[in-house]
Amino acid sequence: MSYLVDTDWVVDYLTGQKAADDLFTKLLPSGIAISIVSFSEIYEGIYGSHDPNLAEAAFRAFLRQVTVLGISCGQTEWPNPRGTTPSTSSDHTAGF
Repeated sequence: MSYLVDTDWVVDYLTGQKAADDLFTKLLPSGIAISIVSFSEIYEGIYGSHDPNLAEAAFRAFLRQVTVLGISCGQTEWPNPRGTTPSTSSDHTAGF
C-alpha cells in the first residue's frame, strides 16, 4: 500500500522536523506518493528559499524515494457545487 502525503509533511521532512522524519521512516517501506500539486508547491518554496540549489538537491533526493502522481481529466470527476446532475459533455473546463 502507498501513502499519499501532503505538502506540509514533505516540507517538514525536508527541513528535518522529527515528527515528519519518524512518519516517513515508518511509511517508506510501504511506499509514499505526493501529488503533482505538492510537487509544484515544493518547487515554489525552493525558488523562494535562501539557498535554492541546496533546497532543490534535497528535494531531488527525496523524489528518488517517492512516486509523483499526476492529474488526468479522464480519471477525475469535476465537483458540482450546485448538486445537479453532471454534464455528459466532454468539455471539462469546470465552467471557465
